[in-house]
Amino acid sequence: VGTMRIKAKTGALLIAAFSAASLLCAGDGRAGVATIVGPLPSPLPTPRFDLAFDSTTDTLWGIENATASANVMNFTLAGTFVSGFLTESNWNNMGIAVNQLAGASKRIYYWQNIARTITEVEENGTLLGSTSLPFGYQSVIRAIGFDPAEGRIIAPHGAVESQSIEAGFSHIEPGVGIESTELFDFDAQLRMSMFLGFELSADSYWVLGPTASVDEIVQIDRATLTVVDNFVLPGSSGQTYRGLARDPDTGIFYTNFNDEEIRALTLPEPGAAAGVLALAT
Repeated sequence: VGTMRIKAKTGALLIAAFSAASLLCAGDGRAGVATIVGPLPSPLPTPRFDLAFDSTTDTLWGIENATASANVMNFTLAGTFVSGFLTESNWNNMGIAVNQLAGASKRIYYWQNIARTITEVEENGTLLGSTSLPFGYQSVIRAIGFDPAEGRIIAPHGAVESQSIEAGFSHIEPGVGIESTELFDFDAQLRMSMFLGFELSADSYWVLGPTASVDEIVQIDRATLTVVDNFVLPGSSGQTYRGLARDPDTGIFYTNFNDEEIRALTLPEPGAAAGVLALAT
């Protein structure tokens, strides 16, 4: 068992032991097991759902789903509360995203599936507008992301045949609605039909969900919509992890673990031997 050191933005060192479980993935087509590089407390009440990384402040945004006190919170990578606000009504908070447009005012987007609505607010919670999605999407969308390149919200989802909704990644213009959907058969390609976290980079989609008896982060190439690799999350048993945020500078992922803590994770390099770890790109 070795150790790995990752330089955090604060200058501190996060130290973690390699998981012996990574050896289990050497021959099953997966790149390996993600490595925990640091737990942090969360100020959010439970149950906690999606997360988003704010590159403008190097902080996290999270959303919780308690019926009586639904809210959104911004906090540091040490788990220190910065600010927060209550969401609109109590419509089952699931997804959250932050705009990363250079020079633009901060915008927070959150998805409430019972209302089938993505709400756009300022960082203090001041309402700016909302986007309603057609009936059926309340059953399949649980996490959202924001693509600064196109200024659109993107959401992965499964199919609803009765509503003519095909599985894939929907691109949503704030205030307008779904503009297009990149078709992708999650069931056939990933054995995954529930998406509990989602992030994106310029060249990849990152989907978190349960497959069989474990949770995985799956990397999908955006240009070809082909699977790059699957990464098993340590200590998972199916829906153990919820929400996904990614620091684009370090490649570190953040996800809620069992409502006990937020885990910071790194992934093995795709195609590398199990146990050889690198920052995700």
